[in-house]
Amino acid sequence: MAGVKVRHEPLRPEARMRVNEALNLPSLGTARQLGPGDLSRVVGVAHVVDVPDTARWVTPGTFLLSTGLS
Repeated sequence: MAGVKVRHEPLRPEARMRVNEALNLPSLGTARQLGPGDLSRVVGVAHVVDVPDTARWVTPGTFLLSTGLS
């Protein structure tokens, strides 16, 4: 799907949290960080994706959640 533009709506201010807070949620208990990143950054956009080529579907700074099945 070359040329597809994905628009992400920012999370409501009351729903925002820092990356380290998100990774400490019970529902993300087995989550792990892949690659370098600032764990103190505020999560403004969260995106769930389970496709092999994630780079086409997210923008820099997106908090990406995946099961890793693909």
